[in-house]
Amino acid sequence: MTEHFPACLSSISSPITTSGSGHKWNGPDDIFILSLQLAIEQLNNLTSLTKSLISNSRSDDSKADLKQCEIQIDDSLDRLNRSLTASATVLIFSGRPEDGDNPEIQLQKENLAGEKIDYMMPRVNDSVSDLRNCFQLLVKVDETVGNVDELRGRVHNAMVDAGIAFDFLQNRDEINYRLQYVNMSSGYDRNFWDFTTLLMSFPQYLFLVVLFWLIYRMY
Repeated sequence: MTEHFPACLSSISSPITTSGSGHKWNGPDDIFILSLQLAIEQLNNLTSLTKSLISNSRSDDSKADLKQCEIQIDDSLDRLNRSLTASATVLIFSGRPEDGDNPEIQLQKENLAGEKIDYMMPRVNDSVSDLRNCFQLLVKVDETVGNVDELRGRVHNAMVDAGIAFDFLQNRDEINYRLQYVNMSSGYDRNFWDFTTLLMSFPQYLFLVVLFWLIYRMY
């Protein structure tokens, strides 16, 4: 789904498995929100580090690059925080309508989710672009300038995490389409299921695929 899938697994699986909070993880929405949180965590408290590097740099070019990077970090952090706040008010991903929702409520939820996506997508995308530009600037900074490696690493990690969040937003329709296969229930039209897509997307459900296919053939 995402071009950053390996990083997605490594960066997200640890907070999920070690949280110990008893929180029930609900799939894509939690992964999306956690990606934003991880990106924000990487960028938090970088102001003092960046200013220290600027003051310790003896190269005018490095100073200019670091100052530009500082601006891009601050802007990215602001956009990501705004996106995180927006994401807390509505579920962006859902495999099917919640039980008991009438069509009018379902439509309201879908419209609200669409509005939030339209709000978040440009902000997260701009954050990724700014962080990428910042990282490219940091590559040019003199290696002797303090802890530039730490700054470079945190900016890169934030860029990847924000990129994961953007990929989730960009592929929202496909994610919801695939979730429909996971949320199987007898209330759905049997002819709707595309077993090939299910198998390719979720190989761990092979047993369920075979079982449902056998039941389908029997009746």
